[in-house]
Amino acid sequence: MQLDHFVPYLLVDDVAAASQFYVDYLDFQPTLALDWFVSLEHRDRPEFKLDFLQRDHESVPEAIRLRPAGVVLAFVVPDVDREHARLQAASLEIALPLRDEPGGQRRFGVLDPAGVMVELLQITGAPTPEFLAQNPRAAT
Repeated sequence: MQLDHFVPYLLVDDVAAASQFYVDYLDFQPTLALDWFVSLEHRDRPEFKLDFLQRDHESVPEAIRLRPAGVVLAFVVPDVDREHARLQAASLEIALPLRDEPGGQRRFGVLDPAGVMVELLQITGAPTPEFLAQNPRAAT
């Protein structure tokens, strides 16, 4: 299959509030804003796109109009400590405390207005030997 691009959609109750979170805190900007749909792209990386669609819009099949569950959007950043301090200073609730992972990442998470976890992480080094022993495929 040949792809031209990939854009995740989030079904939300409040399109304006959900999309504004990514504008305010993650440097996205709108490329299209309707009452029921907003398309965003990152200011520095326009190939990174994210769309928001009103959950009860007629274009959304009834069977998938559920609230988000088990959804995590991960953003790799160069300085996760700086991002943690910035978002904490903005009084965002930290849903996943800042921590180092044995897989070689440092990460934390916040919730967006729709309940999606936004994880910010930094690659900090190689996985620990214990991690590699438990996850041999991680070495490849």
